[in-house]
Amino acid sequence: MFRNVYPDIFVVHFLSLLSKQRGLRVLDAGCGAGRNSIFLASEGLRVTAIDQSPQMLARGVAAAHEAGVEVIFLRGRLEALPLADGAFDLLVCSNVVETMSIAAVQQAAREVWRVLRPEGRLLLVTAAQEGSDLDYNSEETPSPQTPFKARLSTKEELQRWFPGFRLEELLHLRLEFPASSPVRAQWALVARRLATCPPDPPTGRAGMHA
Repeated sequence: MFRNVYPDIFVVHFLSLLSKQRGLRVLDAGCGAGRNSIFLASEGLRVTAIDQSPQMLARGVAAAHEAGVEVIFLRGRLEALPLADGAFDLLVCSNVVETMSIAAVQQAAREVWRVLRPEGRLLLVTAAQEGSDLDYNSEETPSPQTPFKARLSTKEELQRWFPGFRLEELLHLRLEFPASSPVRAQWALVARRLATCPPDPPTGRAGMHA
């Protein structure tokens, strides 16, 4: 049975920013068991959800059926989305990039830009370095072993990794996490895809427009 029925609080906030919701095409990238996907579908959005785990996708399909909503679940990776250019109005990526290598995050940023339509919006939620009492920010891919390791991103890193976007909002929130987790705070970044600024490879000082 699907137990975690509550969407990410940042996803709820993101939806509140939209003047129009129903019928918008949204991609939940790294959907897990589908809690955000199901919430978005219940609000009238046309949801596609993608994850690389067959087990998570199976749980998502079952949960969507139980909730009585329509979600298209696909298997794939954020760095190589099996989706058409400009296919989505919105893209939600919650608690995913902190588990990826920096090179993978940079490739994922280009894929996010590609599948969003011009002026489409991105919501990215990830672990924050600011506000944390720990200091973990490795160039290597975080380890899946226990205790869980997560990349703790700075504000500057997030803006540098997502060129081709205009920053609209950046929220920072400290939350209570299990003692085994290095995550103590999160960023929620809302940005709009620029229509006339194709993303350069996100290296050096180039980055998101203010």
